[in-house]
Amino acid sequence: MPNLNETMCNCEGFSQTDGSCEPYDADIHSSPPCPDGFWGTVGGWDWEAISSTSLQWMYAFGVLKPPSANLETQAYMMELQRQQKQTNMIMLGLGFLMLIVLIIVLRKGGKKGKK
Repeated sequence: MPNLNETMCNCEGFSQTDGSCEPYDADIHSSPPCPDGFWGTVGGWDWEAISSTSLQWMYAFGVLKPPSANLETQAYMMELQRQQKQTNMIMLGLGFLMLIVLIIVLRKGGKKGKK
């Protein structure tokens, strides 16, 4: 997802939901609207949308069941938040596991070529 601060406000302020731009003030804001480098890119991603999408995948694959719609609003939202955190941990664990498997495969392939 593109950084809306960059596309809508030319990195001079923060994009608002109504389409306006809030001017950047170093005394008020903890970071500039368009940070540089890797963390600037990661910060520009919509993590809420990523988390919601991964939660929908968990529902689709049958790993989790959606919370009951007849719960109170607060209880429903708390359960939804718990499931999002659980999904994030599962995805993080799977990513870490894939990284370990990749390292093992690359090491085995390197040793095989030396014999």
